Amino acid sequence: LFQNSLNLATQNLNRAVQVVAQFKRITENQMSPDSECFSVNAMFDDTLAPLKAVLKKHPKIKLERHCEPADEIVAAQGVISQVLQNLIMNALDHAFDSEQSGVITLSATCEEEYVIEVSDNGKGISEDIIDHIWEPFVTTERGIKQHSGLGLFMVHQWVTKLLKGRVTVHSEPGQTRFTLYLPIPESNEP
Repeated sequence: LFQNSLNLATQNLNRAVQVVAQFKRITENQMSPDSECFSVNAMFDDTLAPLKAVLKKHPKIKLERHCEPADEIVAAQGVISQVLQNLIMNALDHAFDSEQSGVITLSATCEEEYVIEVSDNGKGISEDIIDHIWEPFVTTERGIKQHSGLGLFMVHQWVTKLLKGRVTVHSEPGQTRFTLYLPIPESNEP
């Protein structure tokens, strides 16, 4: 029993090292915090392209997008894409039971700030998890699926530290919604 526990702890630690190294590479190489002007639709395309193979494994999950064709954002596109990929993967991994059908929705609007949402109509997040959702190593599926519990922690870090925004979560049975609030650069405000 002790040896099994030790082996499991070693496996989880090795997995955490791999995940941290991956996040470091992404942050250093692909996630320049430099702002650029880009089309929301094109950014959604770029975000979803690497996920096509994963989405095919979930044929009962539909992905919807809502934004105006002319919508543009001035921000760090690579960072936003990585945040959205993490949130989509989180929904695919946790929101739906194996054969359950459902919808994941991406939406973007511009009000006093940029507002980007990833929502799903899955089972919701339990109350005991939601209060700790932004903390590192919080997961409901450690072990078999090798979840590290770092995905939402990294989402929070990227949004608050790199994008200088904030992220919220609202969940109840049948709906979870992650909302990113990103500042509009002063030079772009009307």
